[in-house]
Amino acid sequence: MKNLIKNNDRKNIIKFINNYCNFKNGDNVYILHLLARKKENEFLSNVISFREIITSEKYIEEKYNKLLSISKNFKSKENPEKNVIFRLYISVNSRNVKKSYYMYQKHLIDLDFNIKNNHEPSIHKMKRLDKEWIKILSKNKNKYTRNFLIDIDDNSINYYKQVNNILKNNTTIITKIKSPNGYHIITKPFSYPNTNITDLEKVEIKTDGLLFITILK
Repeated sequence: MKNLIKNNDRKNIIKFINNYCNFKNGDNVYILHLLARKKENEFLSNVISFREIITSEKYIEEKYNKLLSISKNFKSKENPEKNVIFRLYISVNSRNVKKSYYMYQKHLIDLDFNIKNNHEPSIHKMKRLDKEWIKILSKNKNKYTRNFLIDIDDNSINYYKQVNNILKNNTTIITKIKSPNGYHIITKPFSYPNTNITDLEKVEIKTDGLLFITILK
């Protein structure tokens, strides 16, 4: 299991992302997320979010560098003098581009109809179509893979081992990493109602979501 990847360990961050992403199918992408939460930044009034779409291995480093630069140079309106702490995540599942595109086309038709009727929110959305595209890619129904995220909200290594042993007997573990509050484990799908992992209070099973990578500050 990987420990917390240090925020200045650029080589291992890129290596982790490279190892996790699988573009063999050709019509799938991953989304890299940069999030600043109030939990680490009490002065923020809202969550700050930036996202980049990774379309192939050759763009991983470029996309990471872009988000890294944002994290280093971002100034909040609430407290411009204070550094903002960001978390870096990647989508647990790759996203289905073809399926998302069909939904996106329908979304554009709906926006067009609404704009002709002077619908202000739709006019605003039309001005930021890149964000609308990412939003559609991120929908649960548009995931390409079917990986599970096992989110352990406990830093105890013994608790982690208990969960890990249950998972090994029920599914294939893809990767695992230390998170700030516990552990993230990615697995192949399994019938979790039939396992005693659901009896554990500090474990949440997610069929989609965000895999923690590191903290950038």
